[in-house]
Amino acid sequence: MRDFTSLERLSCLGNKLTNLDLSRCHNLTKINCSSNKFSSTDFLQEIPSKKKLEILRINKNEEIKENLNFLLPFIGLKELNIEDCPFVGSLEPLKNMKNLKKVFISRTHLSKGLEYLPNRCQELYCDYDYQYKSIKIADELSNFAEDKHYDIAK
Repeated sequence: MRDFTSLERLSCLGNKLTNLDLSRCHNLTKINCSSNKFSSTDFLQEIPSKKKLEILRINKNEEIKENLNFLLPFIGLKELNIEDCPFVGSLEPLKNMKNLKKVFISRTHLSKGLEYLPNRCQELYCDYDYQYKSIKIADELSNFAEDKHYDIAK
């Protein structure tokens, strides 16, 4: 991807990728690298303009076993999908993402930190699945259930 310096949107889902070189992609606003074989989020740290990224979908990368601290520089995110990845810990690293509106955390091991979600965040997707620690967040939000998400704008 190094020579695609004007690239704004990247969709590489379902390709069994283990790494990407995004170091020269200064204009990225959307990344969908779901359903691959990533074992870490290190490739995201190479993005030169992290604040420009608005949509990040890295769901269904079952080998990533980290907390969410890698997201700290991505303060421009509007949508984040990390479902089906064994991320652990808290949602606290999302606290400075003032534009974040949608978060998908089903089947993760995130178990706390709802109080850190930005005020603009309106939709949280978190399935009831007792195999995962994210069930603690789903329990906490049970009064806000809508169709397939929790309306946390209430």
